[in-house]
Amino acid sequence: MIAPQTLVDHPALSRAGVVIPVAAYGRGVAQEGWRQFREATEVPVVIDAAAAFEAIVDNPSGLTGKVPVAISFQATKPLSTGEGGAVIWNDADGLRAVTRAINFGFLGTRESKSPSFNGKMSEFHAAVGHASLDVWDETVVAWRTTCAAYSGWAEKAGLTDRMIFHPVIASCYTLFRASSEVEATAVTQALTETGIEHRYWYGRGLHTHQHFAAAPHDPLPQTARIAHQLVGLPTAIDLPHEAMKRIVTAVCKGRS
Repeated sequence: MIAPQTLVDHPALSRAGVVIPVAAYGRGVAQEGWRQFREATEVPVVIDAAAAFEAIVDNPSGLTGKVPVAISFQATKPLSTGEGGAVIWNDADGLRAVTRAINFGFLGTRESKSPSFNGKMSEFHAAVGHASLDVWDETVVAWRTTCAAYSGWAEKAGLTDRMIFHPVIASCYTLFRASSEVEATAVTQALTETGIEHRYWYGRGLHTHQHFAAAPHDPLPQTARIAHQLVGLPTAIDLPHEAMKRIVTAVCKGRS
């Protein structure tokens, strides 16, 4: 996760249109450092906090404020509307600009006055969101009960320091941290042979994707190290204990 102090004197800053810190795996991105960065550099900042709804609920004053925060309500997130999302920002003019941008450029008139698209949430998805909010407290308990049970299976298998759950990351993720690329390859092979879906969540890093491969970038040693060792495992709010055991057993098989 990028830190603001590493960018303040970056040689490419004068050409930057926006900086987008990402709340990887739902970990909160603190506002204050990025607010200071934006004021010092005058470069816009938007925090991509797609899966960080839980973290924001737990710490709204530290994770929201003068820097806009975009969150996702997609079906895999802790609070879901099926599809859609939201922007949290305490800048009234900024929020009006967001409203216009997701409504064909319209704001109070039928004239398009800015770059825009159709980003409005449907009535159906909004209703799903309201229903999800109505049971949010129960959802939190259910997710954390599932995470605790999953963590218990990991502990029994001696994987406490290798499998990562809430509260380190959002409830909707379970990760396996391999000790090396070789071990990660062996574990993913064991998962495949057992018919368990998994993924290197961010691939090999954004800079390796075909569309971005030619884009200039700084040396990314941490990205290269983590991308080859961090494996996303299946999880769900109602994941059965037998499924947890099967997943953990497959991970152990890959490590043996």
